[in-house]
Amino acid sequence: MERDMDVIRALLISKAQGTPEILEAYSNQLLAFHAQLLIDAKWVVGEVTYVHRDGETVPIEYFIERLTMQGHDFLSASRDAGIWNTAKKKVIASAGGWSLDILKQWLKIEAARHLSLPFG
Repeated sequence: MERDMDVIRALLISKAQGTPEILEAYSNQLLAFHAQLLIDAKWVVGEVTYVHRDGETVPIEYFIERLTMQGHDFLSASRDAGIWNTAKKKVIASAGGWSLDILKQWLKIEAARHLSLPFG
């Protein structure tokens, strides 16, 4: 499975707003995979359950207890749909070797620019 930042953003929004219905379009396995990425990045506190299937370890269930400060920072920076769509075009689609930290930094700068705040 590949990392999908839309899924990561949807998981964070769902937990922060208590809106599980925004996750209905995604499979539980896909959500569990991305929940593990969020846990690994320390953006959420939670756990993922795995099973062994056909010689592979597969995520099947997840529970996100809460967002961490880093998760809240990313969500605050990416909440605006216009900024998020620009980030997907400029950072995610065009940069081959980007990281979550680069994306989060870009979102913070863009949010500050939209608010006419100095950033640096």
